[in-house]
Amino acid sequence: VLPETATVTKQALKKGDDVVAGQLLGSVAGTPVFAMQGKLPLYRDLAAGDRGDDVVAFQESLQNSGYTVQITGVVDSATVQAVTGMFQRAGYALPQREIEPPPESTPAEPGSDGASGEGSSEEGETNAAPAPRTQPYIPVSAFAAIDGKGGTVLSVAAVASTVGPEQPLAKVRVGRRSISAHVNAVEAEQLSKGTEVHITADADTFAGTVENVGEFQAGSEGRTPGHNVTFTTKDEAFDKVQNGTQVRVGLKTKVKP
Repeated sequence: VLPETATVTKQALKKGDDVVAGQLLGSVAGTPVFAMQGKLPLYRDLAAGDRGDDVVAFQESLQNSGYTVQITGVVDSATVQAVTGMFQRAGYALPQREIEPPPESTPAEPGSDGASGEGSSEEGETNAAPAPRTQPYIPVSAFAAIDGKGGTVLSVAAVASTVGPEQPLAKVRVGRRSISAHVNAVEAEQLSKGTEVHITADADTFAGTVENVGEFQAGSEGRTPGHNVTFTTKDEAFDKVQNGTQVRVGLKTKVKP
């Protein structure tokens, strides 16, 4: 949800940075924008006492991001305190908005009990208007959902630029691009999570690691016995490799027999 003038006023991250749920991405029109885990069907600003399915989803996201809140479906004090702390750690304060004052009591008629019709005020005396009452609220524009607990920043909008459908505040890749392979049992014995490998695609080579070695699978028609193995790389240049490209993966160092 963007303000009418969606100007980037702060960058908190740069390309290649890791981002986790609850972390500040930047600010738009002076409002901080935090990455939050899971789907957020927020459509309105929230204040103490508000209730609904969107509040449930928001509390679940806060809980998944490490905040101690109960899933009540009502914006309670714990929910407000969690968001207040999130804002304060980023150097911001929750915004305030005016709330309607309670209805005034009907003045007593002259001559009725407890009131005198004469001499109730001095000539020229005026009643001062009461100060407006305010309460903090949780702005819907302060949160952006990411699918997962974190990711890697691919791009971020520059300060003074205007964000919108064609120019998001940030692009975050959740997880890493991976390579899937079927490895025979003998070769799989040399692999475990974290094993360093070389990944070659066309004429380029990238440093990578083993992410997962699956359980042994008996051979079937057209496939030899072995293990399904997943490899990943943090090399940003690998993002240019098209999905579906066949690559070659080799051990970075020779394994002693």
